[in-house]
Order: sequence, then structure tokens, then C-alpha cells
Amino acid sequence: MAKNHDILNDRQEIRLNEDGLQIRYATVKDIADIQNLLRITWHHTYDNILGPEKVIAISKLWHSHERLENDITSPDCHFLVMNDKTEIFATVYVRYQGNDVILGRMYVHPNRQGKGYGSELMQAIISAVQLRHGQRISLTVEPRNQSSIRFYEKFGFKIIGTGSCSEVPYDGDPTLIMVRESVSE
Repeated sequence: MAKNHDILNDRQEIRLNEDGLQIRYATVKDIADIQNLLRITWHHTYDNILGPEKVIAISKLWHSHERLENDITSPDCHFLVMNDKTEIFATVYVRYQGNDVILGRMYVHPNRQGKGYGSELMQAIISAVQLRHGQRISLTVEPRNQSSIRFYEKFGFKIIGTGSCSEVPYDGDPTLIMVRESVSE
């Protein structure tokens, strides 16, 4: 089995086990499957927090074909998916901005959560950032999404403040800004 960072250098898939699970770079051909995963995951996670109508509105903007294609094809991004023989069931991406890295789209299908898949993806991203000598990884998270906050804290992320996402109209609570410093250590 290749190490996680090998995929990030060579943009090749890596097998995780004999069942055919793999982490690989997303391709434009994956966009419809990624959109489906994001729709399911967003409704599962945010319907009770934001309401289904707001989830649909945000998702139309954040998960549009054009936006996903831009993230997948950008040389300043690592957009990874995890899949088995039948479906993509997890995603994550990072965008480089100078020495800093912005993490986003960290989603695992609700039926696959709690099985270590998100941790595998996070380790792959941390390895990628270490290779690029990133100084820190930052992200934003909805403050009522406590399970995600706990997940990020397991990987050394700390809440450093609040902000807002100016990309879409959002009248909820300010998002939390979380940072993981010195990823090269």
C-alpha cells in the first residue's frame, strides 16, 4: 500500500484495503456523484440546524457544477474523494493561499460516518500540507455542528474566532474559524 502522500504527489489512487476502498483525486467525471453525496450529507447534517430551504439554497451555490469543476481542476487545490467499487462516499479539499491552507468540503456519507473514513482523508490532507510546507490549515464550521467541531479538534484544530462566509447569503450564526498550526511538526 502506498503512503497517503504518494497520491498527493503523483495524483494517483491508493488502495486502502482488499475491499477496493481508495482515496484518489476527484475528476470532472465525478461531479454528479460528488453533488449527490453533498446533497445527502448536507440535508442530513444541516436540515435541523438551518432548515431544508436554506440547505437547498446554499447547496445550489456552493455545490454547483462550475464551482466543483473549478476546485477539482485548480492547481492550487487537492480535491480528494474516497470510494469503493460502487460509490464515492467521502470528499475533502484544500486550497493553498501562500503558506496557509484552507480546508473545505470535508464530508462523509451519513451511512459511512463513524468508521474512520474521515480520519483517513484528514491524514491524507495533512500529509499533502506537510509536503508543501504549509504553516497552518484553517477552516470554518457551523457552530451548531458539534460533531464536526469535535472531529476537527481530534486533529489539533482550535477555535480562534468567528467569521462569516461572504460567498453566499447566510443569516445564521457566524461560523467558527478553526486553525491547526505548524502542520510540518
